[in-house]
Amino acid sequence: MREIYVHNLTKTKFDLKLLKNIVKTVCHLRRIKQEEIGIILLDDQKIQEYNLKYRGADRATDVLAFSVDEKTGELFISLESARKQARVYRQSLKKEVSLLAIHGLLHLNGYDDTTQKSRMKMRKEEKAILNLVETIP
Repeated sequence: MREIYVHNLTKTKFDLKLLKNIVKTVCHLRRIKQEEIGIILLDDQKIQEYNLKYRGADRATDVLAFSVDEKTGELFISLESARKQARVYRQSLKKEVSLLAIHGLLHLNGYDDTTQKSRMKMRKEEKAILNLVETIP
C-alpha cells in the first residue's frame, strides 16, 4: 500500500486531497517505485534554501525531487513559483501544481532533463500523463 503525505507550509490555500489523488494516480499509471512519497508545498524563499543546500543553486525553483532511499521519495513544490508560472502559461494553479508534481515524480522514476533530448522526452511524458489525469473524474 502506497503512502502519500502532503503538507502545505505556505499561507496559500490548495486542495491537498486533489494533489494526493493526482500523485496516487500517476504512481499507479507509471509504476513509480517509491512506496512512500512526501509532498511539501513551500514558498520561493524556502525552496531556494533547499536548492542551494542540495543542488548548489542559489535561486528559487518550481520543484525539487529527492529519492531518500529505494522506498521513499520527496517532492518540494513552490506554490509561489507555480502561481507565477500559471499566470505566464494562462492556466490554473491546480493544473500548474499538477504538472510540477508529475515532473517531480518522473524525476523519482529516473527521468532527467539535463539535455535537450531528455527534456523533450520528459515534456512529452508530462503532457501524456497530465492528459490522462485530467480525464479521470
